[in-house]
Amino acid sequence: MRNHRLSKIQLREPKLSYGGTKIRSEPLGVGTSKVEVTNISTYGVWLLAGDQEFFLSYEDFPGLKDTPVCKIVNVEEPTPGHFYWPASDIDFGLR
Repeated sequence: MRNHRLSKIQLREPKLSYGGTKIRSEPLGVGTSKVEVTNISTYGVWLLAGDQEFFLSYEDFPGLKDTPVCKIVNVEEPTPGHFYWPASDIDFGLR
């Protein structure tokens, strides 16, 4: 039986150029959004934003009910308390 060893892959920051202007992404492992979907159930969606957790019931936020999971987890917080789902064009404020 062979012993397969996995080698470590060194991850590098992508460096792109557009019209002579260098474009840099956030360093690997650093989030660009401070909001996260922590749970999706038959009753609603839980969001963690900073140190606060919000429950968004489908009764109060019906636009999220039939939204596919891959679109629900793609949430942004452009300003504190303002949540935006770009793939579904849903946005609202909570705080």
